[in-house]
Amino acid sequence: MWSNSIASGEATIQLPPIKLLRYWEQNQGNINRLSRQPAKQTAIQQTRSTMERLAEMQQRMQEQMLQQRVFDQIEALEEKQERREERNERREVQREQREYFLQNHIYPDYLMQPQLPLHSPGQMPYTKPYKSASNYPLQSTTVTAEEHEDSKT
Repeated sequence: MWSNSIASGEATIQLPPIKLLRYWEQNQGNINRLSRQPAKQTAIQQTRSTMERLAEMQQRMQEQMLQQRVFDQIEALEEKQERREERNERREVQREQREYFLQNHIYPDYLMQPQLPLHSPGQMPYTKPYKSASNYPLQSTTVTAEEHEDSKT
């Protein structure tokens, strides 16, 4: 609007169009030095408020980061405590089982497996395949070491 008025010669850069002046005076009041200052103050105030908002945002972010760090540490401590409690429970169960086994003379399966009888080396069983093992499925007989020595001669 102002540029069209300048082009038609009704206004200049120094003197705005009459319609614009009337609109301004009706809504804002007379144009003077005071009416021009708030615009400058507003820009300064906007800059200040923007800086304040940025500072507040930065402070909130730092607080959130600190809060998150504290939550993470608490969570890690809780997990560590849970693992410790589980480990202690397992140890307690193992201790109770050990006591029960010792009191009742019950031993774990690996201790209850049958053991070979102890023999002197001369009485150790010896397994000897039949002479014609190639013709028959693998068969063996149990012979003592003495019988084996006798069969060699």
